[in-house]
Amino acid sequence: MSNFDDILFELTPPELSIIAQNASENILPEKSKIRYIPTYNEFIARREKKKANRFSENVMLAYFSELSAKLKPSTLWSRFSMIKSMLKITNDVDIS
Repeated sequence: MSNFDDILFELTPPELSIIAQNASENILPEKSKIRYIPTYNEFIARREKKKANRFSENVMLAYFSELSAKLKPSTLWSRFSMIKSMLKITNDVDIS
């Protein structure tokens, strides 16, 4: 979050902050969560194992390069989409 975002967050009434947080936690439909969360957790575990601190382009490229040895391109795109969505929801990181 930027400093401006921090200021806006502090100016938001607590009840609205709670509603917004609940909304962001429920953005994904339950059916999607079943696939998205394990895929995201696998990515995070691999990132931590490799001691990467950020969600940089190099981290993403290395992860998908390793996966490309065993997965089809269509599966890679699906995983990329899932991880992209989860990074935006959970970490406010946009990798577009």
